[in-house]
Amino acid sequence: MSPARSGMGTGFPSDLAPKEIHAPAPKLVVACSALKRAYRARLAEAAGRPLLFVLLEASRETLARRLAGRRGHFMPASLLDSQLATLEPPGASEKAIIASAEATHVKVVDTLIDTLSRASFAG
Repeated sequence: MSPARSGMGTGFPSDLAPKEIHAPAPKLVVACSALKRAYRARLAEAAGRPLLFVLLEASRETLARRLAGRRGHFMPASLLDSQLATLEPPGASEKAIIASAEATHVKVVDTLIDTLSRASFAG
């Protein structure tokens, strides 16, 4: 298990340490579960450049079904409700795209690629 996953498995966001962000590319996609505004603010500060966050929204039922289908994943389905309770959706001051994750994975990815290709990463 990766250090980030082991940290997240304990509930501590160890993968948000600024020293871990090294991104010289003009555009970069990073996946993480920055559930709280404070975590996203820490990531944005460490990046030293404008960030665009993506929140994939799905119903609790959809998320529970997908979690039940996972095997060997570090996050047990029993944590779903606490994760949803912890989630702080992006606020007006955060640059974010909120997209539905109810469709198939392929459709979600296609929609995000299309949206991100048109998104401005300027501050």
